[in-house]
Amino acid sequence: MVEAPLKETERIYFLKDRKEISPSGFVESKKEIPFEYTLEANIPGEELVETYVGVDFSIIYEITIIFLKGSKVIQEKENFYVAVKGQGIDPVLGKKDDPLDFTIDPSSLDGSSITSVPKFLFEGRIHSSNCCINEPFDGTITVKESELEIKSLEVQLVRVETFEGKTNATEVQNIQVADGDVIRNLDIPLYMLFPIVYSSPTKIHSLFKIEFQINVIVIFLN
Repeated sequence: MVEAPLKETERIYFLKDRKEISPSGFVESKKEIPFEYTLEANIPGEELVETYVGVDFSIIYEITIIFLKGSKVIQEKENFYVAVKGQGIDPVLGKKDDPLDFTIDPSSLDGSSITSVPKFLFEGRIHSSNCCINEPFDGTITVKESELEIKSLEVQLVRVETFEGKTNATEVQNIQVADGDVIRNLDIPLYMLFPIVYSSPTKIHSLFKIEFQINVIVIFLN
């Protein structure tokens, strides 16, 4: 795990290995030299974590090819993506769906007075709050009533990173699911694909956490 500009000695490693793939001697130009690695954690107490690019830190896997030519050292680095089967599975729910019904009205707003906002009511259902990273997040939202004209309905994916005692929430992506003053009592689909690399399965580590939240955003017309 790295956090720019984290020093080499401060990085958290899950896998670190070195292997000779060709002995010293003459190597033909453009010759392909096959090699393979078993991807498994070899650092005591650690396990592989899925590739993830975040704000405060990232999980990366990098291979470095070093070519020694006399006293000259030639090297090239390349990152590669790692998916970890079974990571993030809830120990209680497993892979079971966990449907969630929700309601948005003035009383559900944080820091707002009920008398200071217009009257509105939105109801919806998330097909499962226990999500698989390789499957879409989906559900429905229904506008039951709204005194103000609606401009847009959106779904926002937020990453929540905890590292070095600090928790930081930042937007990953925002998708508009409806435009304009939508018809009342109509089930509007909510649908989002999780972006590879910029999202990952939930990971709770002793030194960091990677978690995600979904926000349903209603924008009223001024």
